[in-house]
Amino acid sequence: MSARGTTILAARTTARPRVLRALRRAGLASLLALPVVVSTGCHETDPLESIHALQSQGEWLESASRLQALVEASPEDARLQLEYGKALLAVGEATRAIWPLRRATEDEGLAREAGVLLSMALLSSMNPDDAIAAASRVLELDPEAAEALFVRSRAYVAARREEDALNDADRYVELEPDDPQGRLLQLGILVMLEQLGEAEEAIAAAAPIFEDLADSKPEEAARFCVLEGVFAWEKGDREAGEQHLEGCLARFPEEPIAVIETVAAWDRAGEAEQATTIVRDALSRDPDRAEYRLMLAERLRAIGDDDEAEHVLREGTQRLEGPGPWLALHDFYVAIDDHAQAAEAMREALDRMSDPPAALRIAYADDLLLSGDLVAAEREAEQLPPPGVHLVRGRIHLARRDPAAARAALEEGLRLWPDNASARWLAGRAAEQMGDLPGAIAHYRESVRSDPARSPAAAELAEIYAAMGAGRDAIEFADRHLASHPEDPEAAALLLRLARRFDRTDASTRALAALAAMPGRKEPLRAKQAREQGSALAVAGSEDPAPRADADPSLESALIDAPRDPGVLLVLARALSAREPGSDRVVMLARSALMLGGGGEAGTLLGRTLVERGDFTAAIPVLQHAISSLPAPAIAQYWLGHAHESLGQMDAAREAYARSLEHPGLSAAERADATQRARAPLDDSRGRGPSAP
Repeated sequence: MSARGTTILAARTTARPRVLRALRRAGLASLLALPVVVSTGCHETDPLESIHALQSQGEWLESASRLQALVEASPEDARLQLEYGKALLAVGEATRAIWPLRRATEDEGLAREAGVLLSMALLSSMNPDDAIAAASRVLELDPEAAEALFVRSRAYVAARREEDALNDADRYVELEPDDPQGRLLQLGILVMLEQLGEAEEAIAAAAPIFEDLADSKPEEAARFCVLEGVFAWEKGDREAGEQHLEGCLARFPEEPIAVIETVAAWDRAGEAEQATTIVRDALSRDPDRAEYRLMLAERLRAIGDDDEAEHVLREGTQRLEGPGPWLALHDFYVAIDDHAQAAEAMREALDRMSDPPAALRIAYADDLLLSGDLVAAEREAEQLPPPGVHLVRGRIHLARRDPAAARAALEEGLRLWPDNASARWLAGRAAEQMGDLPGAIAHYRESVRSDPARSPAAAELAEIYAAMGAGRDAIEFADRHLASHPEDPEAAALLLRLARRFDRTDASTRALAALAAMPGRKEPLRAKQAREQGSALAVAGSEDPAPRADADPSLESALIDAPRDPGVLLVLARALSAREPGSDRVVMLARSALMLGGGGEAGTLLGRTLVERGDFTAAIPVLQHAISSLPAPAIAQYWLGHAHESLGQMDAAREAYARSLEHPGLSAAERADATQRARAPLDDSRGRGPSAP
C-alpha cells in the first residue's frame, strides 16, 4: 500500500477515527499540507541494510514490522528507535511514531534528525503546540535547520499563529529559495493573513520556479496555479478567480489537487451544488481515481444521501483493485453505525493484503466487537501480536462490564504503545468505572496529550472538572475537545453548557462561532454571546448585547436546518427564553431538546420555564429528573426550590435551596438569593418567584 495513498491509522479502540483520512478542506489549509519526504539514509548496521533495501523498494510496512521486532529486542538502541519512528511516519502511523522518535531525540548525535521527524509526527497527530516545541528544540541546536523552520511554520498555521508562521516561512525561503514547497507555504500564509500586496509580489517572484516544474513536478505546479486563482478570488475579483481555477482544471486534469482546491473555493463561496458538480465531472472523466470517489461519497453523505454514497463506494470496489476501496466502504459503514457491514468490508480489505498491518487487524476486531460478536472479536484478538492483543482484550472486558480486567489488559498494552490515545481513553474509562478518579484523570490527560482528535478524553475531563467545580479546567478541556472535533455539534454544546454554568461569556462566543461554522449552520446560527452578564444570546449576528426582536427568522431557519439536533434546540431555547420567559415556544423547544437527548441541561431549562409560567406542579418532576442526571445540578435545585415555595411546600423548598448551594453553577445573585431563602421562614415570600433571575 502506498504511504501517500491510503493512510493507515493507529488502533481505533472505539474512538473510531477513520482508516482512510477524510478529504476535508478548511480554508487554505490543504495548500499548506505539503508532502513529507522521509529519507531512508544509509548505515552500515547489517539489519538496517536489509531494511533500507525494503524501503528503497517502497516496502515501508514490511520494514516497520521488522523494525518493531528489533526495537523490542534492543529498546535502548536510539538508532533503531529513529528508524522505527521514521518507518511508522512514512506509512501514516504518526501517533505510533511519536514514542520511538522521542526516545531517539535523547541521543545527542541523533537529536537534530529525530527532532525534525518528531515535530512532523506531532503535527500529523494534531498536536501543533508540541510540534512547535519539538521544532524549536532543533532550532536551538541549529538556527539554520531549514526543515525545522518549515515544519514549525506549518505547526504555527495549525495553531492559528499566522504571524509566527509567516516569519518562519520567510526565513525558510531565504535559506531554500528554489524549494517550491517553501514558496507555496509562504504564499498560502500571506493570503490567509490578507497581506495581498506582499502575496502579489511573492507570486511574481515564484512564478518562474513553478513554470519550470510544470512537466517534472505537475502536482506542485498545480498547487501554485490554484493558489493564484484563490489569490484573485481573495482580492475581490471572483470572476477572475473562477476563470483561473477553471484554467487550472483544464491545464492539470490529472492532478487531484486542482479539483480539490477548486471545489474548496466554491464551497467557501457557498456554492456547494457547483462544487459537487465539479467532483461528479472529475469522477466521470477518471472513474478509477480513488480521491474523486471518496470526495463525492463524502459530499453525498453530508447532504443525507447515504444510498447514493454507498453506491459510489461499492462501485469503487468493483472497478478498483486492492484493499483501498474496501477500506473506504468500511469507513462509510462505520460512519452510519452499521458495524456488521463494516466488519465485512474490513474482512474483504484484509483478504487483499498479503501481510495486513496490526492496526487494521485491531480495527477488524473492533468492528466485530461493536457488531455484538464478542466471540469472533476474542478469536481475532488472540491472533494479534502485542500490544494489539492487550488492547482488544481490554475493549472486550469493558463490553463485558469487567473494568478491572479491562484496565489491566489496556495498561499492559500501553507499556508497549504508550502514545495510543484511544487505549489511554479506554483505560481512563475503566479506571473511572472502578472509582479511581485520579487514575482516570491521568489516563484521560495522556490521551489528550497524545492526540485529542482520537477520543472524547478531553470531553470526559471537562465533565469531571465541572463536577469538581473547577471551571477554568473544565472550560479549557471543553475548548480542546471542540478544537479537535470542529464539526461535532455536541462538542460545541458541551462548551456552551459549561460556559453558562461558569459564567464565561468568552467561551459561549467561541462555541457559537464553532456552531455557525459547521456545515449547514452558518446562517441560522450566526450568533454571539451578549457582552453584559446575565443577558441573552443575541441570535442572527446582532452586535447589540440585547436580544433583537427581529431575530425570529433566524430562529425559524435554524429549526428547519437542524430540527432534531438537541444542542441546536437548546441554544435557541435559551436565546428565546431571555426575550420571552415562560412562553409556549420556549417550552416547545426545551421539551423537544429533552426528548432528543438534551439531558439534564434541557430538563433544567424546561423546568425553569414551567416555573416562570406558573405551572409549578408540572415543573417539579421535570426538575427532579434533571437533578438526577446532572453532576452539579445547582440551577435545577434552585428552580426546584422556587417551585416548592410557590406551592407552599416550605420544608422541600428550604432543602432544595440548601442543596443548590452545594454545587457550582449559580451566579452571585442566585447564590445570595438561595442563601437567604434557605435560611428565611419563606412564608412572606410565597409565590414571589425568583428575586434574581
